[in-house]
Amino acid sequence: MINYNDAEAALNYLVGTDEEFGRAKTMSDALYEQRKTIQATQFLKAVGSAAERTQKALASNEYKEHLGFIRDAQIDFEILRAKR
Repeated sequence: MINYNDAEAALNYLVGTDEEFGRAKTMSDALYEQRKTIQATQFLKAVGSAAERTQKALASNEYKEHLGFIRDAQIDFEILRAKR
């Protein structure tokens, strides 16, 4: 059974992590959306047909590195969400 002190501690934890949770969610979402910009930049740098340029953009080191940033941000967010 949950008592008043446990409920209060849980509520205090939620209140204390609001900003961190918001920042983690925003970072995850922003990086996910930014992947389109990274892909477009790499597409413009590539040569060949549109299909070749798309594949080169998706295989570029910059794009793969950005996917790693997205993964890390999503992990941080999901860990924080699981704790809440």
